[in-house]
This record gives sequence, structure tokens and C-alpha cells, in this order.
Amino acid sequence: MGAAIAKNSLLAVKNDARLVIRQVYEVFAVNCKPDDVLAAGKKEGKRGSF
Repeated sequence: MGAAIAKNSLLAVKNDARLVIRQVYEVFAVNCKPDDVLAAGKKEGKRGSF
């Protein structure tokens, strides 16, 4: 139950040009996996490094 409350309480990430940050948000929202964040970082190249 706590996870559902937390998921519903996430602030929306809108208009963030950083693909990696949007993917991190999606991990917390349980809409993607950490590997998706890494793939987004690779896709972005140097800009996606953190």
C-alpha cells in the first residue's frame, strides 16, 4: 500500500530536455527499468553522462 501512495504522490516531470532525468522519473513511477535509464544515457552520448 505504501508503494502505491508514493507512486501517486510523485511530482510530474514535464518539459525536461534531459532524457536521462525523464527515464529516472519513470523508474520511480515503475514504468521502466534501470537498464532503460542506462540505455537513454548511452543514446544521449556525452550529454547523457552523469
